[in-house]
Amino acid sequence: MLLPRRPTAEERRRLTAFVFGLLVGALFMLLEVGGELNRLTLERARLITENAHLAERLAKAEDENGAWDRRVRVKDVDIRLEPLESARVEQALRRHLLADARFLIGKSIADVADAGDVLFRAFDRRAVDVDGRTYVVRLKGLIVAPTLVLYVAVEQKEGP
Repeated sequence: MLLPRRPTAEERRRLTAFVFGLLVGALFMLLEVGGELNRLTLERARLITENAHLAERLAKAEDENGAWDRRVRVKDVDIRLEPLESARVEQALRRHLLADARFLIGKSIADVADAGDVLFRAFDRRAVDVDGRTYVVRLKGLIVAPTLVLYVAVEQKEGP
């Protein structure tokens, strides 16, 4: 049977020098690239977190995009009148037009946009009586958004 022999003093010295060289080399490498390795490790962790957050936002945006037409509705109606000589007449006209346009609240924006021509026909050249005078409403434009905006010009009708 062969027994392992004991290393000589020279072999122990060389083995010790080799291990010492390994440790010193590892220490120098750690000092040289350790800071950069830490920075890159932290950057990688930050990017993984940001990627997960962006993937979640993308999935949510895709869900919202598919249901956009069904969920976005008219929430309010804003009447923009050209300035009139009487603020009282202006408020009465605004109140009358808002009462007529309230049916649009809750409708889908896509449906209201498709019916733009119908809205022009419904509001354009409408006669409104205020304090015994007749005013003719002219719809100049509209913006279909969650707050529906109607741009209106008003003329006082001459004669009976």
